[in-house]
Amino acid sequence: MFTESYGFVPRKYPILSKLEQVVAYAGGSLKLATQSPTEISCVTLVKHISMANGLAVNDKKTIIAVAGCTSHNVHIYDVKGVTESGGIASPEQVKYRKTVPVEYLPDNLSFVPDKEDGTETILSAGHPDALGFLKTAKNPNGSYRAPSRVAKITIKGKAQDDLHSFGTKFMNLFSAQGGEAKSVFESKGEYFATSSTAAVYKNSKGKDEVLICGLWEDGILVCRDVDI
Repeated sequence: MFTESYGFVPRKYPILSKLEQVVAYAGGSLKLATQSPTEISCVTLVKHISMANGLAVNDKKTIIAVAGCTSHNVHIYDVKGVTESGGIASPEQVKYRKTVPVEYLPDNLSFVPDKEDGTETILSAGHPDALGFLKTAKNPNGSYRAPSRVAKITIKGKAQDDLHSFGTKFMNLFSAQGGEAKSVFESKGEYFATSSTAAVYKNSKGKDEVLICGLWEDGILVCRDVDI
């Protein structure tokens, strides 16, 4: 599986792809590539994601999370009927569950492993200041460095109902939004800038630690005692 960020491929449509990014047009998608002994095929699993970016799958391969970068959202999908090999065989298996607003430009996503309480936790790293990010990208060796933010999103292991796609999106209009993404790390940039990825690992004592990397940072930040 992989994400395709743009509906208009930048190599072919440089102006339209820039416009798509500026207006947060939902042209991105989630794709599935498969290979058989005779051919390679690619199908679209999910359409209409605004600059589809980070992608994560839980350990059981029953939940997919996709970052919609320019929409400031993380989209959650359930996988129905996982194959014996733990894979996805068709687009019909991927069902929309919910969208979680994160109030920043989400970059990469990762699931926290080995949750024992029936929940799943996603770590999302990204950029809370879009203009600051562009400023740093233009001059990554300059004195200014864009802010960082990492948030956790906690979701239940199974969907609460069988409503999917348009039906679930419609119901979400009448439910409370926001507050589901809890910030676990923030920096204005002077301490650690341009966060793009956060992931959990266990140290030599068996305790969880969080690794954070930035697009234009020289090293990797190790965080202990993080509430995940």
